[in-house]
Amino acid sequence: MASRLDRVVDWDSEARRVGYDLNALAQVFRVTLRRIEQRFRDEGRPTPRKWIRWLKMEHARVRIEAGIPCKVVSIELGYGDYTHFRRAFHRHFGCPPRAFATKPPAREFESAPFSHSSTAAALRA
Repeated sequence: MASRLDRVVDWDSEARRVGYDLNALAQVFRVTLRRIEQRFRDEGRPTPRKWIRWLKMEHARVRIEAGIPCKVVSIELGYGDYTHFRRAFHRHFGCPPRAFATKPPAREFESAPFSHSSTAAALRA
């Protein structure tokens, strides 16, 4: 039997559209969050929460590189306070957002779509 999730073409855009909220994403797709979790597991992908966290950090990186102030980016991404955003960013990229804004780190970051196997493998770790 076909699932409603089979019709999803661009998961990333849908997640951005609902503000990176998994519950809202499940409502848009008219499925339960559990069903989304099962789909990710069946496809060998990391958990939906890891995927959302990865998307948010990639969005943050792009916005900061574009010159948007870090505090504005943290608000756009729904973080309650800047400190929480800064810690999440540092955990993801290995440097604070302000340092990234002035000069990106020397190492290269994976910017391929989330479904890319190397990105998915990195998120499982």
